[in-house]
Amino acid sequence: MRLFRADSRVVAQSALGALMATHISTSPFSSVAADFETALNWMSLKHGIQVNRTRFGKYQKELDQLVRSIISSDDSHLQNQADAYFDTLFEAGELIQIHKNYCLSDAKGLTEYLQEIASGPLRRADESSSHASIRARNTQFELLSGARFQAAGFTTDLSQLSDLTVECNKKLVHVECKRPSSKTKIISNLRNARAQCEKRIEKSESPSFGLIAVDCSLVANSGSKTLHFNDEPAMAAAFRGTQNKFVNEFVPLLKLHNHKRVLGLLIKFSCVASHHNIQQINYAEQWMFQINSNLNFENHFFAKSVAHGIRRGMQSGL
Repeated sequence: MRLFRADSRVVAQSALGALMATHISTSPFSSVAADFETALNWMSLKHGIQVNRTRFGKYQKELDQLVRSIISSDDSHLQNQADAYFDTLFEAGELIQIHKNYCLSDAKGLTEYLQEIASGPLRRADESSSHASIRARNTQFELLSGARFQAAGFTTDLSQLSDLTVECNKKLVHVECKRPSSKTKIISNLRNARAQCEKRIEKSESPSFGLIAVDCSLVANSGSKTLHFNDEPAMAAAFRGTQNKFVNEFVPLLKLHNHKRVLGLLIKFSCVASHHNIQQINYAEQWMFQINSNLNFENHFFAKSVAHGIRRGMQSGL
């Protein structure tokens, strides 16, 4: 495995009435390990979480071992432990994104969310369908969704009934986050999120909106496989194709035409991936904002301004 030094990259795309951006980490493993350690120190020192006793403490040890094995050219060990290291790089990539966008934030409920994500099984493959098993990574997705709004300069609140409440341009958006683990659960998850959005909007003291955030990674990439591409544009195009397929197959079944204050869907796809120009496994994610086509002009303009903010935040490297 070769080490390359580069910055994170963002590729912006626009298609099918959606706005999207791709974040591809190109940092060497030593930088990933250092950034992950910084995130753990933040959780420990600022939020009082004893990370060494959690799954994150195990990931830190594995990242340190990965760096040592690369320096010593221990190819046999790297080959034997490849799957575990790839999984650890994924988990590290997600926490680094959360830290990057929340480290200066005093968002209400943040400490409780960080305590929650530190629990759960060590590997994604070890998750069961029980609430206790999937809760940590479901909460992690809620924080990742919040991170996208934080990077856009919006204010997030994690202490309300919604998974995430965001103040965007002086308007409230209630975000309900879903992370379906199988195709059979997608529609029920999305319809449940839609109903939750409607409930939050109805009970809100001031005019507000709803938004459904969904992570399609487990469904679109069964087994959480490591993906390989010829180059960066091919990677972004493949991610875009995956999300477009998800939109075409499931969004019509959601029937948003009667829900004209639900702005649409914020769709995440992420994995560990590589392409020939880098020759290193990286954490990669793409976010698509699929706007509800049934919004009136004013609400559509607002939805588009939120989507543009999210894309600008990613383009700035956050």
